[in-house]
Parts: sequence; C-alpha cells; structure tokens
Amino acid sequence: MVFQNLPIKRKVMAVIMLTSIAVLLLTAAAFMFYDLITFRQTLIRNLDTTASIIADESTAALAYGDEKTAREILAPLRADPQIVRAGDGRSRSVWLGTGIGCPV
Repeated sequence: MVFQNLPIKRKVMAVIMLTSIAVLLLTAAAFMFYDLITFRQTLIRNLDTTASIIADESTAALAYGDEKTAREILAPLRADPQIVRAGDGRSRSVWLGTGIGCPV
C-alpha cells in the first residue's frame, strides 16, 4: 500500500531500477554459465592435446619396455596441476601431483 502513495516519478524510477537489477542479475548468470561451459571445453581440449603429445612421444619406450625413458617422458607432466597420475596402463602409474583437492 505504500507504493500507491508514492508520486508517479518515484514509481517510474522504482520500476526502472527493478528492471535494471533483473537484467544485471540475468546477465551475470549468463556469463557464469558461459564461463563454466567454456572452462570445461578448454580443460578437455588441453588434456586431450597433452595426451596426444605424450602418446606420440612414448611409443618407442612402450614398444621396447624402457621404463627409464618412459619416466623421463612423463616427468614434464608434473608442471600441469590437472594431471595427478600418468602411466602406460600396463604397469604401475607414476605419481605426479600433490593430490591436494584432486580425487584419484
């Protein structure tokens, strides 16, 4: 009932303010959603590229069973905090990360 007693200038200003706030909230939600989607896509693309590079480099080490060379190839992966373990799938995996906040 308080809204009925306000002058028309205040009512128009209140409607404009509420509309602006609603648009601002919707825009922020849209940006957050877009960020989430693109973050996941970028993460997948980066991990896929890294896996392809490592796979290409490690074919000889896997073919001849050279564990020392395989470990040397996997060692640079320590720089990527998204990668916690790496291995060839047949033997033990090599522990790379700290494991903090990373489920294994």
